[in-house]
Amino acid sequence: MVEFSPADGTIINQWSLLDLLDPYKIGYDSLGGFWNTTFPEFEQGTRDWAHGNAVIHDPSDNSIIASLRHQDAVVKFSRETGQIVWILGTHDNWDPVQFGSFLLNPVGDDFLFQYHQHAPEITDEGTIVLYDNGNYKATPFDPKLPATENFSRAVEYSINEDTKEVTQVWEFGEFDDPVRYAPFIGDADTQPLTGNVLITHGGVTTDAEGIPSDSIPTSKTSVYLIEVTHTTPGEKVFELSIVDTTPETANGWTTYRSERLPSLYP
Repeated sequence: MVEFSPADGTIINQWSLLDLLDPYKIGYDSLGGFWNTTFPEFEQGTRDWAHGNAVIHDPSDNSIIASLRHQDAVVKFSRETGQIVWILGTHDNWDPVQFGSFLLNPVGDDFLFQYHQHAPEITDEGTIVLYDNGNYKATPFDPKLPATENFSRAVEYSINEDTKEVTQVWEFGEFDDPVRYAPFIGDADTQPLTGNVLITHGGVTTDAEGIPSDSIPTSKTSVYLIEVTHTTPGEKVFELSIVDTTPETANGWTTYRSERLPSLYP
């Protein structure tokens, strides 16, 4: 992660995840060659260990929050010192001696950790909202949850940094009708005017028969944008589907993130 000056590109800070965390900790997809075509000069291939897909600044304590998809973790660390503050994610495969004090402990019977997540954001209340893709809902070497039994969701967590506890305070997706499963890309944004949450199921993936699939390159992809109330259960106030109904099309439609514009005019 790199912080640089917008004026001339001068690097102000940079942090390596390989220094902050355990570079030998594996997760599902962490050994995949996602970058092979980008870096063909590496004859042994590449490894997509973290697949960092988002980074935000927390001005409340001058810290950095990063989403590490292939580690099933969201990590917060000090911008000033580079020291880890907490790790949000399943405790599986973390060295308890080195990282146990940073792992957030779940509170509540209805709690679910996120898997292969995207797009964490800090709400006005100081909670974390993110898009939980939900891939596999397992870590090596536990068996993966089949795509046909899986779901993606928007989820909100409240974190107590003093006690290192995390509570799931809201979610939408697990009990949606129909349930959506997007094994890649996605977003969840709180709306400042209404308090609603805009959910981007950006890569809902199915096979030729319309059955949910984890095989992204060979499947059909569709987009479902849903805005829901920030209530339990959430109620849909807007829904847009972008689906290619042409059977000959190999892929279809995807969108990485979506934003609601309050107005097109100043």
